[in-house]
Amino acid sequence: MPGAPEDMRLSEVTSTLCKLTWNAPEYDGGSPVIGYYVERYSESSWNTVNTSPIPTCSVSLELLPTNSDNEFRVRAMNAVGVGLPSETVGIERPDISLSICLLNCI
Repeated sequence: MPGAPEDMRLSEVTSTLCKLTWNAPEYDGGSPVIGYYVERYSESSWNTVNTSPIPTCSVSLELLPTNSDNEFRVRAMNAVGVGLPSETVGIERPDISLSICLLNCI
């Protein structure tokens, strides 16, 4: 199985979307990487975002609503199977109404 994808990055972050990019794993497990599975941490567990492997090292993702953390990781897949997960990368989205209240109440 392949190693973990490397150099996870979030970019082009808006209020509803972000772009997740990464580098292919250094070790392919003896078989070429054929795609990637993106996972999102939600409700105390990791859930796979895509149903079929993504062939490139980037994807645009919808962010969860405010007052939710958005954490992602990626796994590479080859003919042998799905490898170890990458490091986690995430965006904290605080409750905007709380931020507004704090600003207005000072």
